[in-house]
Amino acid sequence: MAGLLWFSQFILYGMGKSKMGPFTFTSWGILMALTIVFATVWGLIRGEWKGTSKKVYFLMILSLVIIIVSSFMIGISGSE
Repeated sequence: MAGLLWFSQFILYGMGKSKMGPFTFTSWGILMALTIVFATVWGLIRGEWKGTSKKVYFLMILSLVIIIVSSFMIGISGSE
């Protein structure tokens, strides 16, 4: 299952990259940002962040917000 998901990301990455026109340089950054966000959210769902201090939890949430906002900014900059 992990191999199938890993391989499918490159197929979807290629499909998305072809639709980005002159902004294809942003595609790898968006893919990596989404990987970080989904992996962190999955860790939250599975309870991997239990026992961490409030400061670490706050920094993790702040980092996710920054990654998500920056991805939206990249997307907005490509729209006409």
